Parts: sequence; C-alpha cells; structure tokens
Amino acid sequence: VSLFEHCMSSGRQAVLLDVQFRMHPAISRFPSLEFYHGALVDAKMERPGLVEGAPVQFWHVDGEEELEGSSRVNSQEATQAATIARAVIGNHSGVSVAVVAPYSAQRNRIQQILSSGWHNGLLPHDHDR
Repeated sequence: VSLFEHCMSSGRQAVLLDVQFRMHPAISRFPSLEFYHGALVDAKMERPGLVEGAPVQFWHVDGEEELEGSSRVNSQEATQAATIARAVIGNHSGVSVAVVAPYSAQRNRIQQILSSGWHNGLLPHDHDR
C-alpha cells in the first residue's frame, strides 16, 4: 500500500495539484484526460529542446506485473516495448527512440531484451521513486 493509498483510506481528503512541470505536453495529455478528467494542465514555461508535436505512442499490453526486489516488471510490456522500438528505428541510422519505464526492473528487462539483439538508439529512462 502506497503512502497516498494509506492516507486516502484513513479518510483524509486529497488535494489535486493541477499544474505539471515535468512531462512533455504530448505525454501529459493522456494522464490528464484519462485520470484527471482534463484538470491536469501544463505549466507555461520555457522548455529548451522541447519539440512541439513530438510523437508519443501508448499501447495496451495484456500482462501481469511481478515484484522483482523492491521494483516491478511486466515481461509482456517489456517485450512489446523492445519490439516497437526496434520496428520504429528499423535500419535507419541516426534515429533514436526513448522508452519511458516507470520501474527500474522494467527498464532493466527492456535493456536485457534489447541487448540480446540490437539496441543502439534506444534510451531507457528510469523513473522509479
């Protein structure tokens, strides 16, 4: 049980912090619409290197999360992410793809799958907290 879930189950009222500063707007659009009913907005700020309209893709993958140490992994998602990254990049040199993984074990599994074959150009990001 997360700290947030514990607080919510004890009857404490949550306050929505509705301005996000970290995600590209193309990425934040999904959680805003899907989980916050459009209430999550992007901060107005200069973002060096921000590419407006950068392609962002989300895929549903049936699979189950498993605990791996203190982190989590979903092997089906990791396999699908590696497959998609390979397909997007194909044989094109100079093309890069970023795969954002919420858990270090998931990142490690994606790296493991990619290292068993081709992996140049893919940058897995670790966003464990």
